[in-house]
Amino acid sequence: MMHADKAASTLIETYSRILLVRQFAMDLQSSILTTILVIILQLHCGITWLFNCKRIGFGYYTVQKNCILENVLISNETTLYRVFFPPVDLEINYGSIRDFNRDVASRMSNKTKRLTISYSGVEHFFLRDTLEYAELMHNNISKVEFDSAEKLIVWMLRLNYNQLQDASFVSEIRSLVILGLSNNLISSVKWNIFSNLNRLKTLDLGGNLIKEIDCYGNLKLPSLRRLVLAENNIVHFDLSGVVMRDLKEFNISMNRIPTLNTFQLDKSFPTIEEVDLNNNPWNCGRQMQINSLLMFKRIKRHTSTTRTVCHEDFLEQMALSAPDGTDKLTNRLNSTEMLRLKQLKEHNIDTRLATAQKRVNFLEEIVNEIKEATLELLRKTKHLYEMNNLRMSRSINMHS
Repeated sequence: MMHADKAASTLIETYSRILLVRQFAMDLQSSILTTILVIILQLHCGITWLFNCKRIGFGYYTVQKNCILENVLISNETTLYRVFFPPVDLEINYGSIRDFNRDVASRMSNKTKRLTISYSGVEHFFLRDTLEYAELMHNNISKVEFDSAEKLIVWMLRLNYNQLQDASFVSEIRSLVILGLSNNLISSVKWNIFSNLNRLKTLDLGGNLIKEIDCYGNLKLPSLRRLVLAENNIVHFDLSGVVMRDLKEFNISMNRIPTLNTFQLDKSFPTIEEVDLNNNPWNCGRQMQINSLLMFKRIKRHTSTTRTVCHEDFLEQMALSAPDGTDKLTNRLNSTEMLRLKQLKEHNIDTRLATAQKRVNFLEEIVNEIKEATLELLRKTKHLYEMNNLRMSRSINMHS
């Protein structure tokens, strides 16, 4: 009996302690909630959010949450004083922000590293130096500004489907890894504007109005792996002086190119793996020569169900093939120049004579190749001339 009373007393004491702990926890929870509520009220009185998040999403390249805003309206009449965007990555869709200037950009938190704006009518965009990722597609951007290119940390910049007419603003943004400028109004490009972008891996200039690419000077993009020039109006594509040793994918489909210099193609893109040359008005003979090079190098070529039919023109083929031979000859002559310089540096008479003899033999090979190529060209031209005379005589006989 005494043991039963003692057990009951212990049970009652334990239950009382549990009630005390529970009450303490409830009081503590209430205190914490009250404190949080006070902080929220203080923040609400001190900061007014410009727009509330419609929903929370996740970025493609991060697990960090981003705030998705819709129907955002910012005009010259909008009061921006003490108004801030939420301090997370932002995605703004279907709004009206004609001028995303420095003042609007300053309303973003330093914690906002990724900014996406689409279908919002942006015409002027100020690139803030705290952004790492900026994607403003399907707007009307014609001008991009920033304070200092040296301070920019943006690695991805996509301005596709806008109204840009010039790409020179990117020339000093050395942090870029991915650059998208497709479907704008760019009509001319100079290779040298990309010469400082040593980290660039993807360059997309497709869907513009480019007719020519100025290749004056040398261009080396050591990190570039993907180059897209599709859906332009390019007639002549000169790769002289261009070296992209790490390029893997090259797309120049849907242009107006009848030929490519195979010697330059092989020299400029030595590690190329995939090419898309579809829907160009190729000369049939040149197309066969290019395909032979691709097969020999085991380069994957994209096929299309709506390919443009090539056209037969042997005289044009000879004219289009001439630059290949000229560049190849120039490259070999440069090799003889290296031998000449080596000859001048030598002090031993026997070594100098041996180098001179090697140079003479090399030049003799080049001269013989030129003679053979000239004779072959004369033979083909004579044959075409005879065929043309025969065709004309038959035409005269038919009408007489």
